Amino acid sequence: MDEGFEQTVPDGHALASRVTKPDAFHMTTGAAIPITREAMEDVAAAFPSLDAYLADGTNVRFIETVYRSAVTHGLMDTVVME
Repeated sequence: MDEGFEQTVPDGHALASRVTKPDAFHMTTGAAIPITREAMEDVAAAFPSLDAYLADGTNVRFIETVYRSAVTHGLMDTVVME
């Protein structure tokens, strides 16, 4: 667990990331982004049947919508990629 990262996230935020299970453990992959309930409500509105898009996590349109919502809500404004 990245404790420093956990301490920098404001209350009310969550993290959106891809998750994989290469063996007996789960891990995140790719860029993790901050996400809020409001941002995810926008995503849910775009996908009336979320179950179909969450089944295997490979739907590019769903993933793109999550990232776009984070940008639209200004959640990426303070994220620094190094």
